[in-house]
Amino acid sequence: MPKFNYNIIGAGSVGHLWAAFLLKNGNSVSLYSQRALNTQKLRLVSPLLDSSQPFEFEISYQTFDSWQACDLCLVCQKTHQLGKVAQTLASLKTPPRTIILMMNGMGLVEVLQRSLPQSRIFHAYLTHGVYRSNNQIIHAGVGDTLIGNMNSHYSPSEFKHFIDELNSSLPKVAWSNEHKLQMNLKLIINAVINPLTALSGQPNGCLLDSASIQSQARSLLKEFEPVTKFLLPELPLQDVSEAVFAVAESTRNNKSSMLQDVERKNQTEIDSINGYLSSVAESIGVTLPQNNDLVNKIKSLY
Repeated sequence: MPKFNYNIIGAGSVGHLWAAFLLKNGNSVSLYSQRALNTQKLRLVSPLLDSSQPFEFEISYQTFDSWQACDLCLVCQKTHQLGKVAQTLASLKTPPRTIILMMNGMGLVEVLQRSLPQSRIFHAYLTHGVYRSNNQIIHAGVGDTLIGNMNSHYSPSEFKHFIDELNSSLPKVAWSNEHKLQMNLKLIINAVINPLTALSGQPNGCLLDSASIQSQARSLLKEFEPVTKFLLPELPLQDVSEAVFAVAESTRNNKSSMLQDVERKNQTEIDSINGYLSSVAESIGVTLPQNNDLVNKIKSLY
């Protein structure tokens, strides 16, 4: 008997990563895509696995027309697709009751809550690095998955069985009592790393290896200071700066999700990352010219 039934929405790198590890751990997984796709045989390559025995698995992709009830739904879509996903889920006979958003950007829980007010919705802080190369899912950087409340008051005890299973599948998964702080920190980190790597066409390590890109990153962090103080009043600015470069180091060989989107000529998540920061800045009477310039440059690429 499978441990849990998982529905994963989004057949990108993160969706495939979770599908692979959950399947390996004996769960039932349905991976939903926006369009019909042929069944594929894939291979998971990860530092968490014996390199001589990569995990091979088969994925039969589903569409919403074949939706089945699930214990837990993981949403791994791009942010610009979330509104449409929310409307589709709300129209189902058995919409998911517990949902984890495994997506970059902010303001996303609110999008789902408007369409699914009866569902429990969480936003995960994910630091794994992953990309797909042909039939291989490359787990390029082992990280953490922190789950918690954004604007709700759920108790971790009512969610413990899911956290334990997720953690046994792809560690480390844990409940965070400071989740909003973690998500705001990730927002700043992504707002620096993602656009700079996307524009340079280089993996995350370019923030450490290129003097000019590192200078851009530090200049951007300086511009962000008023917004950083507003979003992260508990953290010293130096700690935030160090966190940005620590993530760049730990994922130095990984391509950011924004760079992957640019390479594929896909719409990026710039609006829900750097665009969101600009809206926060405006609300406190601050302008971010460097940040706004990055938004325009990224949008000119697709």
